[in-house]
Amino acid sequence: MYLLEKLNLARWPVVISATFLCWLFTVFASDVITTWMTFRNFEALYTSIIWDIRVQTFFTTTVLSLPLFVIFLLFIRKIEMLRQKLETIVRKDGLTGILSREAFLEDLKQELAAIPDGSELQDAFLIVDADFFKRINDTHGHVAGDRALVAITNALKKGVRSSDSIGRLGGEEFAIHLRNVSEERAKEVSERLRQLVIESSAEAEIPDLKLTVSIGAVSFKQKRDVVDLLIAADKLLYRAKDNGRDRVEFSTIDNFAFTS
Repeated sequence: MYLLEKLNLARWPVVISATFLCWLFTVFASDVITTWMTFRNFEALYTSIIWDIRVQTFFTTTVLSLPLFVIFLLFIRKIEMLRQKLETIVRKDGLTGILSREAFLEDLKQELAAIPDGSELQDAFLIVDADFFKRINDTHGHVAGDRALVAITNALKKGVRSSDSIGRLGGEEFAIHLRNVSEERAKEVSERLRQLVIESSAEAEIPDLKLTVSIGAVSFKQKRDVVDLLIAADKLLYRAKDNGRDRVEFSTIDNFAFTS
C-alpha cells in the first residue's frame, strides 16, 4: 500500500485521459471548421485561413502528443519499478534479507529440473534449525530473538559460497543448497556452519547466550524431487535433535525410501 501511495498510480490514468481528450477535441474542432468552410465555398477566399488552421492543428497535435507520450513512458517506467520492488519483497525474507521460503524452493525446483539425465555432479541439501529458540524468545523477548536470527543468518552466509543458495523456511529454520560438492566436502561445510553459528553468539547481544544449531544434511546426485529432499533432510534434522542438538547428521539420499 505504501508503494502504491508513494507512486500515486491512481492519478496517472486521469492525467493521460485528460491530455488525450484535449488533443482529440482540438483535432475535431479544426476538422469541423475546415469542412464547414469548404462546404460554404469559402476555400478559395480563405485559403490562407484554412492553411493556418491546418498548420495550427499540426503544431497543437504535436505539442499535446509529446507530453502524452512522455507521460505514458513515465507511467510504464513507474509500473516496472513497482514490479521490481514487489518482486524483491516477495523473494526476500523481510528480517534476514535472504531468500524467502517460496523463492528458495522455486529456485531449487528449477535447478533440479535443469540437471541433465545421467549427471554425476553431486549436490547437498541442508536444513538448519536454531536450538532452543523458543526459550530465547520467552526469556529475552522477540526483539532479541530477531537479533539471534540475523546473527545465525550472517554466520550461514559466511560459510557458503556465492554459487550456493540459502533461504529461510520459516521461524528459526533455514535451508541451504550446496552445488557441485562431494559428500566429504558437504560434511565439512555443515560442521563449519555449526561452528560459525556458535562464534556469532555475540552478535545477538544477549548476555551469556550461546547460539547453536542442529543440521540435517543430505547428499544427492541427478534429478531429485524437492519434497524428497525436504523429507530426508528433515528426518536427519530430527535425528540431530534427538541426539542432543548442536550437531550435524549427514546421509545420502539413497539411504531413504520414498513412496511415490
